[in-house]
Amino acid sequence: MWLKCYIYIVFIVSVFVDMYNGYVQLVRHSSTILPSIFKGGILLFSLIFLVKSKKMLVIGASFLILFLVDVLIWETSGYVTTFSAIVNDFVRLVYPFGVFIVLYVYKNRITKDFLLHNAMYFGLIIAITVVLGKIFGFGFNSYGDSYGYGTKGLFHGGNDISLSLLLSFCICSYYLMTKGSFKYIIFTLLFINSSLLVGSTAVMLGAIIIEIFLIVLPLFVHNSYALYYYKFRKLLFWLGLPLIFFVVYKISQVDQYTRKKFNLENIISGQARNPLKNAYYEVSNNFGLWEYLFGTGPEYLQNRVGLHLYGILKPRLLEVDYLTLFGTYGHILGLLILLYPFIVFRRNFISWLLGRDFCLVWLNIAIVIFVAHGIIAGHAYTSSTASVILMAIIISSLDSNSYIDIKKYD
Repeated sequence: MWLKCYIYIVFIVSVFVDMYNGYVQLVRHSSTILPSIFKGGILLFSLIFLVKSKKMLVIGASFLILFLVDVLIWETSGYVTTFSAIVNDFVRLVYPFGVFIVLYVYKNRITKDFLLHNAMYFGLIIAITVVLGKIFGFGFNSYGDSYGYGTKGLFHGGNDISLSLLLSFCICSYYLMTKGSFKYIIFTLLFINSSLLVGSTAVMLGAIIIEIFLIVLPLFVHNSYALYYYKFRKLLFWLGLPLIFFVVYKISQVDQYTRKKFNLENIISGQARNPLKNAYYEVSNNFGLWEYLFGTGPEYLQNRVGLHLYGILKPRLLEVDYLTLFGTYGHILGLLILLYPFIVFRRNFISWLLGRDFCLVWLNIAIVIFVAHGIIAGHAYTSSTASVILMAIIISSLDSNSYIDIKKYD
């Protein structure tokens, strides 16, 4: 079936394409167009299916019109230097929604479990690569060569893989609680270890939050839980979580840079991104009505933020998703992109209240982590890597009929 092949390509093959991209940058100190060709090809193939759903066609056409209006405003305002930057930004932004279109059109021909397992394997491959990279000494450092802690394996975007690990960990946690198979315990340990190895504040705190949910959910949510999960839960509570807190503390004391990064006051107040936020506010103070509504495009925003921070015209990502969306696409398109996870969250919560599916609890936890990561650490809405997993989560929250036996995956 071509649909199964499509899902394997999107969720399995794409991880190896990203790893190849990292290998080229790390070992050859070069670049490759393979990821752009790969994702561009998937996007073009996916957009064909717009015509199979009137709802998707209307939404897609509306999005395209708003985006073209944005580009027209950017061009007439002199904010566009090269159209290749706009094309690259468009592909990165739209790629996850292209995947969503195919999955939505054929949602009745795939099971929730089949789709979620592939989304989980997406993050699991990342986790295994990070662990192997630490063992055998290959891969990117999460931060500098002479400061900070962590490894990203062969992946270039640390925050992108951090969020991917967390979303996949949420899916794994659902199956651990309901199926309890030994393999899900192994997967859980891999997610925990890789989260600690990556070393970013967001992924370690996110992993701890997921582990706490693993422990406390049975106290608040009635469901039929697996026997082996209860045994693992006790081990996690009495041994695992205290050990993890100890490891995180030791990591936070590696050097002055890491101690500052893990400062509790800075984490709670979000001060780590304050210089970037302040740079955006300085740039946006000069925005008029058109810029407020339609943005300035990716090039102008990044160059101006870099100019404010470094004093030279050097592009700098904001790493605060809502500001990136507002500054790049304006408040019209930016808000539409920003709000769609909230709509899904509300629908899932209402469905769960009506007693439909315990899985919706973990899907909503994943959505909250996605939104929080975008606000605190960035690289959620603007990440074509993590957003693909979110699309699988959204589709899985919809009603679907089964044509594939879930026993194959247990």
